[in-house]
Formats: sequence, structure tokens, C-alpha cells
Amino acid sequence: MIDRSRELINSGAQTIYEATFSENSVLVMVDILHLGDDSWELYEVKSSTGVRPYHLDDAAIQWHVLKHAGLKLSMAAIVVLNNQYRRKDELFTRRGRNRY
Repeated sequence: MIDRSRELINSGAQTIYEATFSENSVLVMVDILHLGDDSWELYEVKSSTGVRPYHLDDAAIQWHVLKHAGLKLSMAAIVVLNNQYRRKDELFTRRGRNRY
């Protein structure tokens, strides 16, 4: 996976999912690594509605490993669920009134 992530970067990939790097025996897997204008953006995706202290620790470790691996980084973000989101329409719709 580490070699594959390097291959994707070297081939000009704009976005890499689960990009994997290792530095000094620390292995990290970045959820989303996206190439911005001239540097990489790190996105850590969480299945919670708020940022927890350990989420920040996780992103900081990833940042450290990627910097030492030679990547130019411009930002890191924790992506969480929006608990204020409301769907405008019903999730399921029923067409016709056929009975089976």
C-alpha cells in the first residue's frame, strides 16, 4: 500500500483514498489526500457528529508522518457528520397503488 500511494502521487493523482505512509515505524492511512493548487490537503473522515481530542491527535500524527515522508501539506481537516441536516423529501416514495 505504501508503494502504491507513492505510485499514485508520482503518476499525478489528484485525490487518493486510504493513502498509506510509514515513517520511523509509524504507519498511517489517510482517509482522503487531495492535491490542492500546489500542496496536499489531508482529510480525516469520522463517523461522529463532533470533533474529539483523539481525532486531532490522529490528524496530527498523520501530518507528522506525511511531512517527514516529503509531502508538502497545506491543510488538515476533520470531516464529521452534520447533525443539523434534514432531508427535504421522504426517503422512500411509493408509485401507484398496486397491491400484490
